[in-house]
Amino acid sequence: MSLDKLLYLQGVGASYTDYSGRTVQHSLTDRIGILACMLSTCQQPKFNCEELSPEAFVRANQDAINQRNYDLDVAPWQRPLAPFQYASLSAPSFIISLPSHWSRELRVRIITEAGTPIELTIPFQGLELVGDYFYDSHAYYRYRVSLAPFISAERPLPMGYHRLSVCCTETGAQPVDWDSEAHHGTLLLAPPKAKQLSEGSKPWGISIALYSLRSESQWGIGDFGDLNSLIAWLSDYGCDFIQLNPLHALGDSFNKEEAYISP
Repeated sequence: MSLDKLLYLQGVGASYTDYSGRTVQHSLTDRIGILACMLSTCQQPKFNCEELSPEAFVRANQDAINQRNYDLDVAPWQRPLAPFQYASLSAPSFIISLPSHWSRELRVRIITEAGTPIELTIPFQGLELVGDYFYDSHAYYRYRVSLAPFISAERPLPMGYHRLSVCCTETGAQPVDWDSEAHHGTLLLAPPKAKQLSEGSKPWGISIALYSLRSESQWGIGDFGDLNSLIAWLSDYGCDFIQLNPLHALGDSFNKEEAYISP
């Protein structure tokens, strides 16, 4: 059923396991209510979210459901490059989707975050097959393109947000018009792990919400005095950091809208 597929693709689960290990099932009506909230601002396709009973929702939105399923499931395989990808700085690569009959070399252009252009020619044999998809008697293959073998060891790719352009051409073709012939996306290259705060030891800390603190000096909700006491106490144990919930100022006047700002 197309509705079941859309619920799956949108990530609206059918059940969860509670603290006791018991499986709790969501009703289809509740799941459609969640789905309607997620799709209420969708313009292409536009959904009618007034009727939330399963039969009425499907009847009012059958074409939109089919189109949304196509956009989430099929279209990403038909688009060679995703708008955004990321990879490890130690193993730079990107993913490309191509029709199954495609076997040409790739012309790749990377404009680094600093503005440095890098152009590469990657043979089709250098692509690693990582997935396939079949739709309407057509097959699409997804490949991982490793960049390290084609990048100079003296000038490796830097970390950052880079502009990625890819063109599939005939071997020995003329220079590429990157504006009109290529597919474009953003490639983020980041270190494989975050920088350690201290050498030789693993930093540790706690995550708290300010309003969850309790002490004899306040009325059931934590304040900055309690936070200061907690910092002083934890510092004696070598704590490196405290993750704190966001704190928002209430502004000069306390009006109706500001009453809903979190503490």
